Amino acid sequence: MNSDYRREAERKVKEKIKFHNHLRSFIVVNTLMLGLTLFQGQGFSWIPIIFFWGIGLFSHYMKVYGLGSSGYLSKQWEENMIEKEMRKMKPEEDDFLDLDKIKEKKPLYDERDLV
Repeated sequence: MNSDYRREAERKVKEKIKFHNHLRSFIVVNTLMLGLTLFQGQGFSWIPIIFFWGIGLFSHYMKVYGLGSSGYLSKQWEENMIEKEMRKMKPEEDDFLDLDKIKEKKPLYDERDLV
């Protein structure tokens, strides 16, 4: 059991390292491109490259971290949603009305008060 947790933790750490390497290369390459463009005085023809690379970087971030701390669309989120849907489909014992319990309760009024 512990080895499964360790393997899963190692996999997640490796994914985070890959993302940080991707982010680092994005920052370094685009900083160099910006510097060269400013130094040479040419137009910003590489802006579409940054835009589409940024979309790829964002999707990589979403795969690794999800939205905030919720892990939206992660495997854990998916498992939680599956369990939630399964609970909706399967009625619990508490979901059924127990008529014996209702009969045991005394009414909040006196029968003589009724017209």
